[in-house]
Formats: sequence, structure tokens, C-alpha cells
Amino acid sequence: MKKIYNHTHTRVEYYNDKNQLHREDGPAIEYDNGDFMYFINGNLHRTDGPAMKMNNNETYIVNGRFINKNQYNKIMLNKKINRLLKF
Repeated sequence: MKKIYNHTHTRVEYYNDKNQLHREDGPAIEYDNGDFMYFINGNLHRTDGPAMKMNNNETYIVNGRFINKNQYNKIMLNKKINRLLKF
């Protein structure tokens, strides 16, 4: 974990052993104003909500690919259906 200060915001960053932004249990970058960015092995990625929130704008990114909220909702629906079918 690295805490970074600048003239506008303080942020906390989390890295893996390869020095890539990475965190599995929360955002890899957290700003003191509540903004965040989720990374896995250096790639913007989140499957359970927006991968990035900056200035109250939410962005959905899966495996480094930007998607809109409708595409995100379809992915989540397919995951839920697949989980239900496994029972």
C-alpha cells in the first residue's frame, strides 16, 4: 500500500508483487473524496459494480474493456442465470 499526497487529493494505492495496481477485496486506488478505481494485475476490472468512479461519474470496465451500463447488466444477468443452472 502506498499513500500519495498532492495539492488536491490524497489517494491510497495497492500493488501486487509485480508492482502492478492490484487489489481483490476493494479498489486499488481510493481517493479521499470517495472516488475509486478497481484494478486486477494492472488492468481496470470489476464485475460487481463500476470499476471507476470519478467526479460522481461511474464507468463499467471488465477485463480492461469499457462497457456501458446495459452491457454490464446483461453480463450480470448471464452470470446469475449460469449460477442458477448449476444447482
